[in-house]
Amino acid sequence: MSGRKTTAKNRVAISYAQLKRLNVSGSLAAKEYPRLDRQVCIKVHHLRHTLLDHGNLNAKAAIDALRYGGLLRDDSPEYVESESHSQEKISREEEEKTIIEIFEA
Repeated sequence: MSGRKTTAKNRVAISYAQLKRLNVSGSLAAKEYPRLDRQVCIKVHHLRHTLLDHGNLNAKAAIDALRYGGLLRDDSPEYVESESHSQEKISREEEEKTIIEIFEA
């Protein structure tokens, strides 16, 4: 995955607040986001005030929301080839966030 370049055309920006509302306000598919029916690689980058132990980095709730919302067909190994995490320490003045990038495998 490290050799792949990301462009604006293969990104979908969805805030965490939008992910939390998926089950309440409808699916991503209903909002005309593309459904990914092919195997994908998921790269998760955490921007945090305090860095976590690597074993504690995860985005299970967000990835489940993408599945429930219709963007991912499934989060099983048949559809998710790999999931990687990285983190970066940011200043207290900056807002913590998690960036999820999804690439075709």
